[in-house]
Amino acid sequence: MTKSNNGATLNLQYGGGFRMSSVIPVIRKFNRFYTNVLGLLDQHLLETDFSLSEARVLFEIGHTDRCTAKMLIDKLRLDAGYLSRILKRFEEQDLIYRIQSDEDRRLYYLRLTDRGRDALAKLDARSDDQIRLMIGHLPEQAQRNIAKNMAAIENALSDDPQIRQEVRIRCDLKPGDVGSLIHLHGWIYAKECGYNHVFESYVCQTFVDFLNITVPIRIDSGLRKQGMKSSARLQSSAIPIGGRN
Repeated sequence: MTKSNNGATLNLQYGGGFRMSSVIPVIRKFNRFYTNVLGLLDQHLLETDFSLSEARVLFEIGHTDRCTAKMLIDKLRLDAGYLSRILKRFEEQDLIYRIQSDEDRRLYYLRLTDRGRDALAKLDARSDDQIRLMIGHLPEQAQRNIAKNMAAIENALSDDPQIRQEVRIRCDLKPGDVGSLIHLHGWIYAKECGYNHVFESYVCQTFVDFLNITVPIRIDSGLRKQGMKSSARLQSSAIPIGGRN
């Protein structure tokens, strides 16, 4: 059982005992909290003449190449009639214009006018200012954690394959990586195969052997006494990958 920062109690049991019913109220409470933080209940977004839906439509037109009404309906999940009224208003305010496709004369692309680009730029600037005001007083690590957790939520819930399939690969081994891998081995094999801590100790030894032959290290006599292999000799230079020079 854990308790979130907003006071909601979350019962998470690993090894097959997870209950979705304990997660739902936490997510709903966060949704209400974040809606208030961003002021999404206001009729006009960021003290402008645009509603949230209108601002999103303007943003997508400005950042989508060859944007069409159908693309907006699919991406923003808007009712076709509602979107049609938004686009009509934008045209009347000289924010957008339509250009006919050369390949399909029935198709029209949506573009921003100079006035539309100016309106979008102001919206972007106000949105940036809102975020700075919201997190500017927090420590840098807290800001990074917020961004990281938000990206994790987006990746988990997105139906965009370009987002869901994004994989970042790095070749360097950083402090904490091995500990995380050992933890995941122990947790997954306990959950799926019923293995106990004996298997985890086997994984630990495997990583010790791996680190001793692949990772440049410096050791002193104190570390050797704490369990480092006797074959790892005290030296002033690092052990290169693949053995000694």
